Amino acid sequence: MRGASKPGVIVLRGLVALGAIILAWYFLDLPPLLVLAASIATFFYFLWWSPTTCGAENRTEGTFCRNNATGLLGTCHLRAHADQKLKLRYLARGQLTRRWFAELRRRILRDSRKAVAAAGASATALLAIIALVGVVAGGAVALSRPTAGRG
Repeated sequence: MRGASKPGVIVLRGLVALGAIILAWYFLDLPPLLVLAASIATFFYFLWWSPTTCGAENRTEGTFCRNNATGLLGTCHLRAHADQKLKLRYLARGQLTRRWFAELRRRILRDSRKAVAAAGASATALLAIIALVGVVAGGAVALSRPTAGRG
């Protein structure tokens, strides 16, 4: 398979993009609107395109699907697994219960690639919120380097 890349490298690309956004904002004083746009794009990368495993429960008790999937919200090619993940997404129906959060945590932390993608999505969401505050404040929020005082 010439030209194919390993899934871990592709997850790493999302983390490199996240780090590049933070470093560019810090060192290049990018406008918050540009940081917000890049953060949203990276967030959706982790949710929909980052390679992970499916992780849906198989019919055999205690085993889980190890087929390739894309993103935290995606599933493998099996229709039953897509239905299972859709059921998890809409299980709460307006009320977020402890059972729903426990099931979500169990499914995400089962696989290291999903855990890395979840951490990246969380960090990117936090960065997007900070950038949104900067956009609303008119660009007043910026990550600026400390300056040495004269004295």
